[in-house]
Amino acid sequence: MIPLKLSFRYYVGNQSINPYFTIGGAVSLLRRTFEEYIPDNTMKGYHTQKTYDNGRHPTVNMGIGALILLSDKLNWDFSLSRETGTIIGQFLVVQAGVQFQM
Repeated sequence: MIPLKLSFRYYVGNQSINPYFTIGGAVSLLRRTFEEYIPDNTMKGYHTQKTYDNGRHPTVNMGIGALILLSDKLNWDFSLSRETGTIIGQFLVVQAGVQFQM
């Protein structure tokens, strides 16, 4: 699976704690093969059938977050978003990271 993502942030504040809203989308290019076992009246009692899925599966996400300025060169970023997609259903994403400027 190869996801191609694009997202945007809208910052609400401009202080040491900067909350933001985020919205984005992705398209996952997916290639997979399923092998099904189907019952029949042969000696084995079943036969196999392969199904191929080569497609593009879209995903959208919306969430909130905050960029917290710890010092002039150190930031902490935290976000919480909900993702919804055709193949993955719905799930919650929690991300946290540290930005350090050299």
